[in-house]
Amino acid sequence: MSKARLVITAVLIEGRSQSQVARDYGLCFWGAVVVAWLTYLGALAAAVTYGQLIRTTFDVHRGLLLAQLDLVEEPGLWPRLAQHWYRGIPMDVKLEPDEPDERTTDSGGPALALGSLLLMVALAVGLAGALILA
Repeated sequence: MSKARLVITAVLIEGRSQSQVARDYGLCFWGAVVVAWLTYLGALAAAVTYGQLIRTTFDVHRGLLLAQLDLVEEPGLWPRLAQHWYRGIPMDVKLEPDEPDERTTDSGGPALALGSLLLMVALAVGLAGALILA
């Protein structure tokens, strides 16, 4: 059932005013935005913690890992080892430094975080919904 049909049903059949329907829609929408934002923050915190645990595990067992792989710690070893695991590039291949990509270089302007962008989109959708239903 479409949103417009729900609003028409609420106004005509239930006898509610358009302002009541708009208020209820706004409460429902903003409640969902708050729940989604808190879920995002919780997932982000869990991901950061998990990443720290993985990094700590590699740091603690780095010597054992190198001994099992018959490798000696040297400059540039860990990027080569990462490329070997991720992409299957042989360990004896010398990696060239990455060229700065124009898409990844800092443009000097302020960058928006994903959370800020999502919050602005939610605000715009909420305001548009309130204006349409009011």
